Amino acid sequence: MTPTDPLYAQQWHFKLLGDIEKIWDDYDGSGVTVAVYDEGVEYTHPDLSGNFDTSLNFSYRGTVYDPMPIDANSGHGTSCAGLIGASWNNGIGGTGVAPGVTLAGVNYLDVIQFEPQNVYDAAMLYAAEFDIMSNSWGFTGSFLGPQNLSKPTSTAAHDIALWETAIETGRNGLGTVIVKAAGNETNNVNGDGWNVSRYTITVSATDKNGNATYYTNFGSAVLVAAPAAAVTTDLTGDAGYNNATDRDNVPVDYTSTFNGTSAATPVTAGVVALMLDANAGLGWRDVENILALSASHTGSALGAATGTRYEVGTWMTMNGKLWNGGGTEFHQSYGYGMVDAFAAVRYAEAWAKIYPGQALTSANEIAATFGYTGPGIAIPDSDGKSGTGQVGISINSTSTMRIEAISIALTLTHSDGRDLNLWLKAPDGKMIPLFAGDGNGRTWDNGTTWTFEVDALRGYSAQGTWSVVAEDKVTGNLGTLNDVSMTFYGSSATVNDVYNFTQDYQMMTAYQAGRSVIDDTNGGIDTLNYASIQAAITANLAAGGTVKFGTSQVSSFGAGADDFEKLYSGDGNDAITGNTLNNTIWGVRGLDTLHGGSGNDVLYGGTQGDYLLGDGGNDTMFGGNDVDNLAGAGGNDVLYGEAGSDFFIFGRNGGSDTIKGWENDRDTLKLDDALWGGGLTIQQVLTTFAHVVGANTLLDFGTTVITLANFTNINNLADDIILT
Repeated sequence: MTPTDPLYAQQWHFKLLGDIEKIWDDYDGSGVTVAVYDEGVEYTHPDLSGNFDTSLNFSYRGTVYDPMPIDANSGHGTSCAGLIGASWNNGIGGTGVAPGVTLAGVNYLDVIQFEPQNVYDAAMLYAAEFDIMSNSWGFTGSFLGPQNLSKPTSTAAHDIALWETAIETGRNGLGTVIVKAAGNETNNVNGDGWNVSRYTITVSATDKNGNATYYTNFGSAVLVAAPAAAVTTDLTGDAGYNNATDRDNVPVDYTSTFNGTSAATPVTAGVVALMLDANAGLGWRDVENILALSASHTGSALGAATGTRYEVGTWMTMNGKLWNGGGTEFHQSYGYGMVDAFAAVRYAEAWAKIYPGQALTSANEIAATFGYTGPGIAIPDSDGKSGTGQVGISINSTSTMRIEAISIALTLTHSDGRDLNLWLKAPDGKMIPLFAGDGNGRTWDNGTTWTFEVDALRGYSAQGTWSVVAEDKVTGNLGTLNDVSMTFYGSSATVNDVYNFTQDYQMMTAYQAGRSVIDDTNGGIDTLNYASIQAAITANLAAGGTVKFGTSQVSSFGAGADDFEKLYSGDGNDAITGNTLNNTIWGVRGLDTLHGGSGNDVLYGGTQGDYLLGDGGNDTMFGGNDVDNLAGAGGNDVLYGEAGSDFFIFGRNGGSDTIKGWENDRDTLKLDDALWGGGLTIQQVLTTFAHVVGANTLLDFGTTVITLANFTNINNLADDIILT
């Protein structure tokens, strides 16, 4: 769906979010609540009033805290709200990312943060009443005491404890999703405890070209990047960012000058709202995993020796096999990449099928802590050029969990922190930057313990030797590494692997050719997830089989044995052939042809007309919507036409097949006259071979028996049969 709003064409950020118009055909954020914690929201704005619910205003002991901005200069929250959920197709302004969402506001910046502690705490805890909490505020990441999560009495630690409650109790235990701006000071996000928490989705900002902005903060705790969107709602009249005398090229009730990670954050919150509209059962950890896996490459090219003008560092490709044929990619300036609304929502739709079981929440998160408490280790004084200034503390983790986040509490002393570089070294040798002379130089004077977050290693095993590596790069000041404690958070390891593919797959195989061979040798029930692929997929899951996107072969399967049991396809007209295993194949969208192969297969057609062929084995087929063709073709099969006028096709393959949900005068039997040797009319076929047995009708051709479950009116079948 293409919105008709007059400013939509100027909302350049939508072009960076994947095919969001395709998503809007199905989802607009309806039923999802988002609280904008900011400097108030002008909820009477004509582009916001239809989606804003004042009954959700925060109240405490009888006092209602109206979120209306307190003065004409407080337009920030109104602009954030418009990016999330401005109404669409109403003849004014632009549209929000989730134009059907329910908005609420908490005037955190101008009111709540100055209230007594009990009111402040209650307002923070109030986030648990919403599906999503959007926070376009923060503090300069200066590695100062109030920002230190290792200090229990710090302001950051206090707030994160409140957010932990929202995470644990919000959405009936699924967890309020908390989205947070990385900040606009070109600083390391690890210097600010609100961004270091694993509970926050920390968002950096890009420009119109998808490159890091000059101001965006960066670091190992950034999850994703999003556009610093500009065209959005403003305070009405001459208040806010835009007034009658400005040179802004949009109407006065809107602005084209809004930007920053403050804008990237509500864009991401809007994408999360679309995800929750598609799948309300996602846990907060599911949401984070989906955003990471579905993010698209942006900025500088893979393998580039240097980044774009304002990037910090270059793209890293991680080890592993479960994302685009290998490990994920991560960048300090972008996290896992650009938020992709199309891919994220398609993954959200598929999630419960490809990752069956409980939603990932606080209740089932596992953690393991390992530490070093030996003698302090001197950091050699060095100029950073001689290669003699590095030293490390290593710990051995015996946990086999699959990592989602790592929290590192590091204690060290150094007389000038600006001299220091710090990294986390993973067991495979990957070096994740933690600190590079950040802060004010006095951070480590008194043996400070600081907490860092690493979000770059999702999917890694926690098992192995991990190290914190320190380097002194300027002579004249000395320091000591004292203690390290690492806590790994995530899920139990499993051999039931899901291989996720995105639109970046061909780019990744061009960079690392080995990703084009997909193999799984550790057993388990393994799934291929192509939910975010829009091109037609042609795949043969047999050993040595191939996969094409459109006409281009993108991968092949290991030649040794059949490895993959499940496949979830995408939006195209796909042709999927199973193997000798018991396959489950989802056609999803498009005019799909699904061929189960010789196992006991389960085939799901999806939303459009599909052709489902069970082949050998005892198969179960679900046509889905529209007009489908279902053929058991051997074995004792169960066929569900579901919605639409469906064709059930039978030849001399043998087997006892059952059709469930038969709809008289809508569905059709296509019978090969070889079943009886030919020469009979339809009525003669019914007279000779059709019998009512209990609540069912049987057509018994000897080696092939067709049962119409819960249907007994044989006389009405004549006009529902075609002889072939």
